[in-house]
This record gives sequence, C-alpha cells and structure tokens, in this order.
Amino acid sequence: MNFLVIYPEEVKDNKAILIDDRATDVIKRHDLKEGLEISALIYNGKRGKVRVASAGKVVELDLNMTEEALDKDEVHLIVGLSRPQTIKKVIAASLAMGVSDLYFVMSSQSEKSYLSSKALLDENIKKEVLLAMEQTGESIAPRIIVYDKFKPFVEDILPKIPSFDDSNKIIADTKSAEQVKPSNKPLYCSVGAEKGWSEYELSRFLELGFKPLSLGKRVLRVEQAVIAMLAKF
Repeated sequence: MNFLVIYPEEVKDNKAILIDDRATDVIKRHDLKEGLEISALIYNGKRGKVRVASAGKVVELDLNMTEEALDKDEVHLIVGLSRPQTIKKVIAASLAMGVSDLYFVMSSQSEKSYLSSKALLDENIKKEVLLAMEQTGESIAPRIIVYDKFKPFVEDILPKIPSFDDSNKIIADTKSAEQVKPSNKPLYCSVGAEKGWSEYELSRFLELGFKPLSLGKRVLRVEQAVIAMLAKF
C-alpha cells in the first residue's frame, strides 16, 4: 500500500489541508474518498495514519501520526552520473535502502549531456523522492548533491566530510574477487556509471581507503549494483 506524503507546510495542529492542483493530484493517485483511512507520512517527519475528512477542491485530512521516522544509519552513496532514467532509479533505490547522503559525480565515463538532464533539476529530484517515499514509507529524504567535476570532489569535498576518516569505505569493482565483510557505519559506497569508473578514478578512490568489492560475475545495472552493494551491509 502506498503512503500518502504530506508536506510540513500543509499541516496545522492535527489536520492537513491540500488545495488546488495538489488536492486534485492526491485524490487521483490515492483514490481518496471521505471517511477513508490510509497510511501516511510527513515529509522529513513522522509516520502514521490519516482519515479523509473531505475530498473535493480541498482535501482535509485528520492526522494520527504516532510513529517516528524509520531508523537511518549514516550511509553515503557516491554514484557516477548516469542517464536520466537511471538517476531516477538510483534515487528510488537510495530511499529503499536507507541512504542518508547521495552524491552524483561526473565521471570521465559519463556522457557530457547527462549534466544538462532535467532529471537533475531540484523540482524533479524532489518528485522522485516523493514517489519513492510513497512506495517505501521512508519519510526522511536523503541529501542529494550533484558534482560536475570528479577531481575537486575526491580532493576537496569527500575527504573533508566529518565522518569520512573514521568510516568504512567500499567501491564496486568488476575486476575484484574480494568479498568485503559487513562492518559498522558510517559507510561510504561508490558505484560507477554505466561504463564504470575509469582506471584513474578507481585509483583515486583506492588512495582514499576504499576497498574493492565484487558484486558477482554478472554485469549489473547501476541501480541494481547500488542495491546489491548496500544489501551486504
């Protein structure tokens, strides 16, 4: 069952009011009817149930948000910038697997056109996060940042993240036979784009302490590699 996602600005006291296009969209996608009770969550907030008090030009919901957000470990996911449809699937996988921070990084193996993809616009990223929240029940959005240059990311950004030095670090590598054992968080995971990381990029990750991890003999799609890797931890 999909969760109805409510934005904090729509909440007042123990009610939520949705109006205009937002009301129309929610009625259509959740088949809302007066008196219906369904699972819901507040964006970056609690989870619970709502009862539909009215479902017309204005949707009024009575809230019973009694559950805290799902527990989330500190998991940083680094993904080579990929094609638009893959970006959407990686965002969905990130919410399904409880990722806290998601970084899309331009790679020499990525198509230059990916940087101008509409999938990277803030409003479209938020739309994909909302759709994933509806499916997974995850109410806390990951922090999603796009970096258009690889070298500044690995030299100036990544090593300066407070938890980086004391974290566990792994990178998917099809040439590796190593099977890294599950370890504690915080965790940093790296997955290349469709063509993988270049030899230079792989070497830079290894210099930073990333351990190569084999995900098996079969070639996986980017979003499949993300899930396969995170499922090991």
